[in-house]
Amino acid sequence: QGASVLRMLSDFLTEDVFKKGLQSYLHTFAYGSTTYMDLWSHLQKAVMENNVSLPNTISDIMDRWTLQMGFPVVTVNTLTGDVRQDHFLLDPTSVVERPSVFNYTWIVPITWKTRETTGDRYWLTKHSGTVGPDWLLVNLDVSGYFRVNYNPENWNQLLRQLSTNHQAIPVINRAQIIDDAFNLARAKYINVTLALDTTRFLSRETAYMPWEAALNNLHYFQLMFDRSEVFGVMTKYMQKQVMPLFNHYKNITNNWITIPSGLMDQYNEINAISTACSYGIAECQTLSTDYFRKWQQNVAKNPIPPNLRSSIYCSIVATGGEEAWNFIWERFKEATVVSEADKLRTALSCSPQPWILNR
Repeated sequence: QGASVLRMLSDFLTEDVFKKGLQSYLHTFAYGSTTYMDLWSHLQKAVMENNVSLPNTISDIMDRWTLQMGFPVVTVNTLTGDVRQDHFLLDPTSVVERPSVFNYTWIVPITWKTRETTGDRYWLTKHSGTVGPDWLLVNLDVSGYFRVNYNPENWNQLLRQLSTNHQAIPVINRAQIIDDAFNLARAKYINVTLALDTTRFLSRETAYMPWEAALNNLHYFQLMFDRSEVFGVMTKYMQKQVMPLFNHYKNITNNWITIPSGLMDQYNEINAISTACSYGIAECQTLSTDYFRKWQQNVAKNPIPPNLRSSIYCSIVATGGEEAWNFIWERFKEATVVSEADKLRTALSCSPQPWILNR
């Protein structure tokens, strides 16, 4: 939370003003003791020197984010123009017993854009306010530490935008839409169906953050449904969504020979393989089996690329039965590098056979 709140502070001050205030604070209190109020004071000085317009002092704004628990959910109704904030509770029936002098109201810096333009920052300084009605995307680049909910019509417009041209929405906001929707569904602000609809565009998505947000939230559904009749439908849906991503990385890595140059691409390659294999895509399972056979032929030379080992190890154990489990177990006992031993040990838990896991 601390890093997210400071990122938000830097964003609405601008990075240059934030740096000036921070430098002044660090130089003044070098090798000494300090409190958070001293930081607010030096940032306020930088604000005044640079004529930054704020609705309240730095202390008034930031105390609400640091001295009361949790964070808000901002709800925007594009039909009426109303915008309101509420204390976000994952369990809507829970009772907050700890009092707050701010009555769990925040001074919220809201960045936004419509279909055509990016608007000026809007400050929500009380429980509710008003914005102009239009198609809206709120909290650009997720600079603010809050969740966003919309009226159903605006949710549908965002979903249509994702389905027609998802790149019109910044990549981090595509991840935000998915993560906010699933958490809002858990908190019963919106229907689960709407949350699931936010993943439909993933068949055309190759960026890491939206996929990571989706997989983190869908993992819960995988655990809940893997022993029910619903899981067959979910498996077909996930296969359809992940297959284009799997093929994308197959192409850019020259059939899994090279490693993607970008770090995010390397991370998402792992997502592509682990998801494809875990949902039973035959080509992915064949890939892991081929690596397994090559490794069996020369135990001293591991043919699996280092960045893919966690995913491939798990698929080998999941599909290879007792033979594969015993092989990985022997490699685990021989491992001299702790990180490699951790990957092998984790993979041993991927077997779907209880009798193997209970040995």
